[in-house]
Amino acid sequence: ACRFPFDTDFPIDDQYVRMMVLERIGSTYTSVSFLLANPKDQVELDLELEVSLVKERLIDMAATHRIRLLPIKDVSPALLPSLFMDEIPKVLHFCGHGSIDDGILLTGENNCSEIVSSDYLLTLIEASKGSINGVFLNCCYSSQIVSKLRNSVGWVVGMEGQVPDKFSIEFSRSFYGAFVLTKDAYS
Repeated sequence: ACRFPFDTDFPIDDQYVRMMVLERIGSTYTSVSFLLANPKDQVELDLELEVSLVKERLIDMAATHRIRLLPIKDVSPALLPSLFMDEIPKVLHFCGHGSIDDGILLTGENNCSEIVSSDYLLTLIEASKGSINGVFLNCCYSSQIVSKLRNSVGWVVGMEGQVPDKFSIEFSRSFYGAFVLTKDAYS
């Protein structure tokens, strides 16, 4: 049995929760592009664990057929534009390092970090012509990027200052647990 977080004394059947979730979300799905970048000249992050825990959370909530995760490893600045050619995701999730200089660090030449500015990200998102509903920047110093993107998508999540990897992973897992219960996840 699972329990609602707001009423720990009220157990309910897992099957009932799955039925309620399926009834609420209908038949559409949301694609989430998980862009993973872990350049070798930065502190190593456990990005695989983050993806794995988010997948587990979606399984626990019977939402794997409604939210499709598309993990993409070693994302480079050169690869970034092509990620939007075949299927534009509804949610763009970046896992990796942010830059204090207003950008994200992707995997560049020789697997070293290469900064991608928030202006460039904004250009790519605007080129999607409104297809991207949300952006989750699970990286340090991403609050500056949030302010630039907030008028181009429905929602943006970012981090203020430095964030320990352990916290970042747990925040991502918890975020998607709450996300599957919102109407925005399926619109």
